[in-house]
Parts: sequence; C-alpha cells; structure tokens
Amino acid sequence: MNDSPELVRALRQTAEEGARLSGKVLADKFNQQRTIEYKGGIDLVTDADKASEAVLLDFLRRRHPTHAILSEESGVTEGQTIRWVIDPLDGTTNYAHRVPHFCISIAAETEGTLLAGAIYDPMRDELFSAGRGQGATLNGAALQVSATDQLGRALLCTGFRTTSASTRSRRSVSSPGW
Repeated sequence: MNDSPELVRALRQTAEEGARLSGKVLADKFNQQRTIEYKGGIDLVTDADKASEAVLLDFLRRRHPTHAILSEESGVTEGQTIRWVIDPLDGTTNYAHRVPHFCISIAAETEGTLLAGAIYDPMRDELFSAGRGQGATLNGAALQVSATDQLGRALLCTGFRTTSASTRSRRSVSSPGW
C-alpha cells in the first residue's frame, strides 16, 4: 500500500479543494427553489445533491483521472486502487427543508484503508480535514482530543440513520427504541 506522506498530503489537498468547490454550489443554491425526489421511502435527493456531485466528480476526474469513485448519487466508477468515496450533500433532509446543517463528505481510500478526507460545512465555512499520519484540522488549525478521562464530563454526539427512522416512527412515543 502506498501511503507516503506526499501522496496523503496531495489527496488531502484534493479532498479539501473538492469539498469547497461543491460546497459553493450548495451555498449558492440554498435559498433557491429546489427539486426534491425520493430514492426510497424517506430518502431524499435534490437538484442540489446532483449539482454538487457533478462539480465534485468533474474536479476529481480532472485532478485524478485514473482513480475510482464511489458516489452516493451516481454509484461506482472503476479505476486504480485509490478510490474516492463522496457524499455530495450529507444532510439532504435538512437542506431540502432549508435547515442550514449539512456538509460535503469526501475521502480517499485504498485497499480498505482511509488515506485522507474532508468534511465541509459551507454555511459556517468550516473545513475539517485529516490525512493518515498527519492529524486532523479545522480550517487549518490542528485538532486534538479532550483531556477529559471521565465519561460523565465528556461531550458525546451521535446520529441515527434515516433508514431506521421509518421503523422508529412506528413505535410509540413513550418507547423510541434507541
């Protein structure tokens, strides 16, 4: 596996630039009229998902024409051992309802090992990125874990898959099941 610092740095830079490019598309379209389709019972896709993906795919294909791509909206494109995994609008339900909490998620992996990635929130201009062996940053400033060693004093976050939401909605309010 090639995970040289130079390669990881280059992939991280691509992830950061690509996330910002597609984030601009989402920010520009945020207050515009949108087209909403359903990929399943409650799984939305908007014209903004597709526009963000088109910009990101074009950028990746120009920057790394031999790399494989796995994208939420368009599926798989075959290529070399390095593969980009992208969600061009992570938080489509929020976006579709004009709730400004969404992001672009992009990562490069090879042989099941993540090499670099970025998550960009265009509404707050927050770019989180990381590279294998290079740490993580927020807008270029190094991130680190908390020194807290007591669970009761730690801040924890979680999320729930949208596919399980339909299951939860059938349960009674007094017993949410999670």
